[in-house]
Amino acid sequence: NEGLLYHVWYNLIGNAIKFSYENQTIKISMEKTDSEVIVVIADSGCGMEEDAQRHIFEKFYQADKTHSKEGNGLGLTLVKRIIDLCNGHITVESQLHKGSVFIVRLPAQPLRFSNGLLLFSPIFGCALKWPYRI
Repeated sequence: NEGLLYHVWYNLIGNAIKFSYENQTIKISMEKTDSEVIVVIADSGCGMEEDAQRHIFEKFYQADKTHSKEGNGLGLTLVKRIIDLCNGHITVESQLHKGSVFIVRLPAQPLRFSNGLLLFSPIFGCALKWPYRI
């Protein structure tokens, strides 16, 4: 669903901007293989400690409390849930004071469900069974 995936990209790119230093570059790349689409969003901002990386997708978790007024700790939880619904995976690689890299892997082919109802985004290869719950 392109509407749901919009939230994924909006959140990941928004976080890259929010946690980067002024005049830093954010790199976004996409690669398609036979089986998956891989999107990489990398920044050279403040980065995260290892403990934060282990909890970053948990509900209400905020590693950087200085930005807590700008969010509620649900953004990456919803991102992960949407990607899970798309039968994809998200990982993060980060180093404190050096930046973070979020890697999203989504299936390149549509999925079939027993009831035959299928939503498919040809751009990102995401299929969702309707109705979905977050």
